[in-house]
Amino acid sequence: MPYAMAAVATGGHSCRLPTKVGAFPRHMMTAGSTGRGAWRVRATTVCALLLVFVAVGSVRAAPLIGGTIAYIQSVGLTYEIYIVEAGSRNPRRVWRENNPVTGVKLSPDGRTVVFESSRERGFWDTELYVVDVDGTEHAQITDFGGESEIPSGPTWSPDGSRLAYGSYAMLSDATLTVATRDGADPRVLLRTPPSRFEYLAWSPRGAAIAYYMPTAGFGAHIMLISVASGETTSLTSEGGIYIAWAPDGTQLAFVRGMGVGQTRGVYALKAQPGADVRLVTQAEMDSSSLSWVDARHIAYLSVADFQKIHITDLAGKAQTPLDVGATARLVAFDWVDPARAVEPGGKVATTLGNLKAGVDLQ
Repeated sequence: MPYAMAAVATGGHSCRLPTKVGAFPRHMMTAGSTGRGAWRVRATTVCALLLVFVAVGSVRAAPLIGGTIAYIQSVGLTYEIYIVEAGSRNPRRVWRENNPVTGVKLSPDGRTVVFESSRERGFWDTELYVVDVDGTEHAQITDFGGESEIPSGPTWSPDGSRLAYGSYAMLSDATLTVATRDGADPRVLLRTPPSRFEYLAWSPRGAAIAYYMPTAGFGAHIMLISVASGETTSLTSEGGIYIAWAPDGTQLAFVRGMGVGQTRGVYALKAQPGADVRLVTQAEMDSSSLSWVDARHIAYLSVADFQKIHITDLAGKAQTPLDVGATARLVAFDWVDPARAVEPGGKVATTLGNLKAGVDLQ
């Protein structure tokens, strides 16, 4: 059977298509003049349809870029917290101090940031603080006393009304606590002899909190605790840090690769005991934050370009990094509602941009 070569340029793309005559439906062909009654492909129609299909497929595969991002960048010994609308590259500084700041988490409404800092008092005097992104309110919300226990891994409830945090304890019991968003009415859900409850992540449906807990030797578990009952469940005994939930609450992503014989990278597993752990990407990552962008994409930090947020699909295919306007190395980030590219009302330029280290927070 003869072949026809279709060559079309559409929308800046070239479509060159070898086709078998008669291999397409008649409504996409015209009668030939060869006398044999053959039908020739309407090349422009076929190519246009193919290019539209490819374009639509590409759009569907791309992550949803929107929402609000909080990030920490370090400039020498100075740590700064910024807020930026995803894609705007116009961040606003809301905190600055000459002391390590970690554990940044942005409330679901995009208005308040919680973070960990020792305020130059030393590691064992670390506490949790909150600051509104417009700079109007800031406060210390925990008081561990600066002895042998410090808070760790704060996380917001899905409705933003509560905070949960773990602790790192050397001489006293480690605890996992739930409190109001301003730190009031703390309720201890879990207590154990000296240990660590870290990298907490509240499930999107609000019923459970995932957390990291080390075991004897060099072992560690990713655990779930019921917010209502306090019942705990182990998801994996091989550990994982910087835990993040998928938007539908059915999967968890985490970083692994610190232990002997482990492959460093981003991993995922279903949120059920005994589920298989799968490697998502072995990118040159900086293991300090993870966030699900949408059901098929995960954001992380990379040593390859440490001023941008990197994105991978679940097959490990890298997407275009997101420029958030950082001017120094990103230390951590949190991303709220990537599918909503709307700036929350009430945000104004921060008044805390020149805050000096050592200023007491009331």
